[in-house]
Amino acid sequence: RGPLIVDFCLRIGYATILLGTLGFFGLGLEPESPDWGSTINTGRKLILAYIHPLIPPAMALLSLVLVPPAKTKALCAPITPCAAVVGCSSSAERT
Repeated sequence: RGPLIVDFCLRIGYATILLGTLGFFGLGLEPESPDWGSTINTGRKLILAYIHPLIPPAMALLSLVLVPPAKTKALCAPITPCAAVVGCSSSAERT
């Protein structure tokens, strides 16, 4: 189950970046649909006057992309042996 959790957490980030990028370029959902990419693109046009419309969707997108892979190690530690998780280092392996 550990490798499946790692794969799932990484794919969440990949899918979110893909959908956000498509929305930013106008190739995603319809313009009346809420999409992080289109919201960031709208806020980008106002960045010189007002930074407030840009910050919340950008931080939400950033946290959804960066937090799951960072938490993957903590999620998989109780489930799988440390040798099965990529980038895991335990005190038993160091000796």
